[in-house]
Order: sequence, then C-alpha cells, then structure tokens
Amino acid sequence: WLDQKFFREQYDSEQIALSLVDDLARFDSVDEMTGFVFQKLESSLHPKSMHLWWREGSEMRLAYSSDPGLAGSPCPVTEPLLERLGSVASAPLPAETGVSRAESRWLTKRDIRLIVPLVGAERLEGVLMLGEKRSEEPYSAGDESLLHAVTRGAAVIRDILRLKGQVIDEQRV
Repeated sequence: WLDQKFFREQYDSEQIALSLVDDLARFDSVDEMTGFVFQKLESSLHPKSMHLWWREGSEMRLAYSSDPGLAGSPCPVTEPLLERLGSVASAPLPAETGVSRAESRWLTKRDIRLIVPLVGAERLEGVLMLGEKRSEEPYSAGDESLLHAVTRGAAVIRDILRLKGQVIDEQRV
C-alpha cells in the first residue's frame, strides 16, 4: 500500500510537470502563466515555500511568493551570481560560486533548497527559489530536470508575451 501510494505520487508529479510545459503556450498574460505554474509546481513537488522574481527593465521584481512578508522585496541574489549558476543549483551555495554573506544569510533564513535561474531566448529573465519539500526529502535529479524544463519554457513564453506587447504598442502608435 505504501509503495503504491508513494510511487503513484511520484509518477503523478512527473506527469503534471511534463504536461505543464505543453500548457504554457496557451496564456496571454504573464500573471496568468505565473499563477498556473505555481499551482502546478505546488501540487507536484510540494515545496514549503516558493518565490519568483521576473526581470522588469534592469531590475528583478518579486512576481509571486508564498510568503506575504516578502511583498515588494528585491531579488536577494545578484544577477552575476545567477548567470554563473546557469542552471538549477542546490542551496546552500558553495563559496566558490561567489555567493556573498548577505545572500547566503537570506537563503538560509528562508530555508531555500533550490535556485533556478529562468533564462529566456537571450538573457536572464528571472529566478525561481524553492524551499524544502514538505516531505523533507531532497529534490531528486528528476525534479531538477523537470524544473529546468518548466522554467525554461516559462521564460521563453514570458519573452514572447513581452515581444507581443511591444508589437501591439507599436501598432497602436
């Protein structure tokens, strides 16, 4: 009974995450897409906390957080560090990544376990941070590869939505 329950939950989480990549293209707004991604990631990975910053101009702005106390807070990790990470990174980050004490303290205080830079077609579009799983199990390599695929898709779709908005604005002018 236990094996069936846990193996089924793992299988379901993979199916949810894989179908999520296909569903991303149907959204017309970044807010809709972000909410959908968070709902699916919560139901498949069960993290205790999730935070997402999107690039707006030259800054990273908090778009979603499971912690209402973070509203309006800037991204605690610098863009050069995120660019050096490149892909999914487990926290705490080793010193050789160039993480500062302040960044490390912020990540530790919020119990962040995974940092996922969202890289679009040309540049860093945002960053997703996940806390520990509710089950207290570590994130698996499969979880990390699924997160990479989902966030890559979300970043590209966000980039496309931004470009569509620019075209509509230019047509209006």
